[in-house]
Amino acid sequence: LVVQFAAGSQPFAEVLPVGLERPGTIVYYPGVAQQRARLVPAEGGLVDITETLPGAGRMDDFLGEYADQLARQPWTRSVCGLFKDVALVPRGNTWVLRDQAGQALPLIARNHWKLLALTGGARCDLAAEWDGTSLQPLGVALGGRFRAI
Repeated sequence: LVVQFAAGSQPFAEVLPVGLERPGTIVYYPGVAQQRARLVPAEGGLVDITETLPGAGRMDDFLGEYADQLARQPWTRSVCGLFKDVALVPRGNTWVLRDQAGQALPLIARNHWKLLALTGGARCDLAAEWDGTSLQPLGVALGGRFRAI
């Protein structure tokens, strides 16, 4: 997740379009949770994301990382989660994101139809925001393309 700040009506210092990647180095500000960082761009411009997303292959791995984050910074409100090879499936009156081991995390009640339309029910890589109770899908990588949701 990228959070930028600007005073008044000033524009943000950097424009970071969704679905594109920029070569560079991430420099973290001091802190135990490594949440605040600055991107130091390298040579080259923005390019489309065409590879699979890095991330957790199992929900247990993601939840372990989340628990570590909370241990370091108990006031964390939400974190970005990257999930590999997951599927959107109905469970009762809700929808969940399920990994290959059958473990699942619930989705926020909106945007699942758009995600289902984009994936056609196929497994995908997903970027989502986790608030400790449910996932808010942010983008999906499928078939060599990344799409914002």
